Amino acid sequence: MIRAKNVIIISGNSKKGDFTLDLLKELVYNGIYPKKVIGCYKGEEELSFVCITEELELLHELANKYFQESILVSNSRRESHLLFRDGSELYLGKLKSVSEEVAKSNDGYTYCPRNNSYYICEK
Repeated sequence: MIRAKNVIIISGNSKKGDFTLDLLKELVYNGIYPKKVIGCYKGEEELSFVCITEELELLHELANKYFQESILVSNSRRESHLLFRDGSELYLGKLKSVSEEVAKSNDGYTYCPRNNSYYICEK
């Protein structure tokens, strides 16, 4: 069985506290070396991590451990969905690069400072 890598965006910040450093340590401990990005979820910006990995189950477990409502999962075709704590999913569309203006007109986007790029999901 071939396991495909996914792009997964996860944050350590939640209403119960900021667990960013703890999350980062666990990712690295498990051999996942994420890129730091700024995620915006429901209009709130937060430090997030982009992880390119096959370990979807592990990332889902970490999301639950650190009180995340959901994680964003995007496959090799850029088809993206939110994966919630209870295992349910919400299809968001395709992940695509957009201007800052377009991104910030949405309540959810990802900003990558490394290459000054903004991304949204669009149906």
